[in-house]
Amino acid sequence: MDFEANYRELGEIPPDELARIKQAVADWPAEDWDSQTRQREFRAHEYTSAIILCFGPDDDIGAARFTSAWPHWQALLNPLLQRITRTHFGDGGMIVRLMIVRLYAGEKVAPHIDDLPVLHRTHRVHIPIQTSKSIVFVVGNEVVRMREGQIVEINNQREHFVVNASKSDRIHLVFDYAAADEL
Repeated sequence: MDFEANYRELGEIPPDELARIKQAVADWPAEDWDSQTRQREFRAHEYTSAIILCFGPDDDIGAARFTSAWPHWQALLNPLLQRITRTHFGDGGMIVRLMIVRLYAGEKVAPHIDDLPVLHRTHRVHIPIQTSKSIVFVVGNEVVRMREGQIVEINNQREHFVVNASKSDRIHLVFDYAAADEL
């Protein structure tokens, strides 16, 4: 969604909640990380893998569906997602994309703009689960230094990219939310 800034800080999640999410990510089987779906379609994401929890067509907000992985994550993530969406975007909307995304150590997400119709109308929110000071996330011309547990909405209609110069994978919880007036 396009707004006047490159990004907005929306708060932080409590450390104990972050710790539970980190543990769940660490416990997720390596073979269940998807490294094909988004990477083939979106070349900018070729060095990532994801646990896809909700996804839908590129042009139909109402057609998004939760995946078979969602029941495993629902009790852990749903209260967090509801708090964020209610507080910042209001009731009555819906999550149209939800994933946990890994950017491999030493890799990058190439510069791009999220140009799909559904992404023009949704709020793109990132929550770093595992990050480092050696990771550079740029939106517009501005470097966004994200901390673990910080909640950040990015302006996905401006060019953005990520460089992971660290020796560790970067892991973010990422979701797109369509507010009620966009449905």
